[in-house]
Amino acid sequence: MSHTVTATHTTLRQGVRPHRQKSSESVCLLLAANAGRRAGLSKAAKSAGWRVLECDSATEATRQHQRWLTQLTAIDLGATAESVRKACQQFAESIRQSDRLLLIYDEPGSPETEVWARQNGAWAYVPSPEFNDGLVELFAEALTAAAKSGPSAVAR
Repeated sequence: MSHTVTATHTTLRQGVRPHRQKSSESVCLLLAANAGRRAGLSKAAKSAGWRVLECDSATEATRQHQRWLTQLTAIDLGATAESVRKACQQFAESIRQSDRLLLIYDEPGSPETEVWARQNGAWAYVPSPEFNDGLVELFAEALTAAAKSGPSAVAR
């Protein structure tokens, strides 16, 4: 069964990092500023078997990344203002050393963004995603790939 996890705010003391929470389910951190697109991506991820941490900003995604061990980070760059897009890209760059799959959605797609995504370790770059069964299949493929990579996919 898939769930959506809502964010909680925690205060971190300087220099002290709490242990990241684990889940018995495969966890996907989803960053999408546009509510409609976030809902479509979340629905597809849940249908494929992911537990979804929905984030509407790079700040919230950073909080969730610090709190949870995840196997997949999906970032939607489409239908956002340029400043929001840049913040999402900076978040992706900040986690690129992590052992997790990175999925980048973009609309409209551009060669420059695809090159950027690949340079930052994207497992997949999806220009102009269609919110249909194909998206569910892509999340299912990511679930299979995450399972094959084993525990290292969530270790820091």
